This record gives sequence, C-alpha cells and structure tokens, in this order.
Amino acid sequence: MKQFFAIVVIILSALCSCDTWSSDNGQIDGMWYLSELDSVSNNQSINYRERKVFWSFQGTILQLHSASCPKELEKKYMCAFDYRNNSLRVYSVSLYDRMNGNQYLSEEEISEVRKFGINSLDETFRIESLSERVMILKGSKLRLVFEHY
Repeated sequence: MKQFFAIVVIILSALCSCDTWSSDNGQIDGMWYLSELDSVSNNQSINYRERKVFWSFQGTILQLHSASCPKELEKKYMCAFDYRNNSLRVYSVSLYDRMNGNQYLSEEEISEVRKFGINSLDETFRIESLSERVMILKGSKLRLVFEHY
C-alpha cells in the first residue's frame, strides 16, 4: 500500500510541475514550407520546392532554415515576429548559434536571409490568405506561397 501511495505522489508531483503554455497565433503557428516565390513588380514565379525552405512559428519566435544543404553547412536564423490584423512583421533577424549566442545581422548581411524570402531586417507582410493548409504573404518585393508542413 505504501508503494501505491509513493507512486501516486510521484505522478502527481510530475503533473504539477508541468507548465502548459500556448500562444495566440492561431493558424500561423507551426512549420511552413515555402513552395513558391512571386515577384510583385513583374509577376515572375519561381518554384521553390527543391530549396526546402521552412519557416517555423512558435510563441513570438520565427525560425528560418533550409534542409537542402548538408547538416554541417546548414545555417538557421531566428527572428521576432508580430502577427495581427492580417499583417506579419518580421524583425530582429539573427544567426542562430546556441554555443556562442545568437548574432544579429546587419543591413550588409541581409543577403544571407534573402533565400528565405526576406529582403529587410524589419519587414512587414500583408497576409493575403491563411488557412490550415496554405499561407500567402505579400511583402514590398515578393509574394511568398507556403504550404503547412
């Protein structure tokens, strides 16, 4: 009987120590696969599927990464984001480096994140479409088409 109570106390202690947290990001939360880039100025489209570019939203953090290069060469980027009223602001872009601390990019380094569809270190996109399966963002230069992963 003592063992039963000991097990119950351990289980209850474990459950009480868990913290549940959720964001108010709605359908934007999760991982999105960038499938197409369209130029706003000339309506040219690029199929982006083979580049394997992902945007992952959680809480207030956006992670950018590409799975098309070998793991040892893969760079990940972290950004802050604000999502409200059919707009998405992406800002505070940094190179993700767990060992040495994230390093914020300068304007001169913006080319590093252009392959992710971001052309400014502080960019606002209008959300043209958002459903469980598809998200379309329109920035000043590009329209980004994502599929939920």
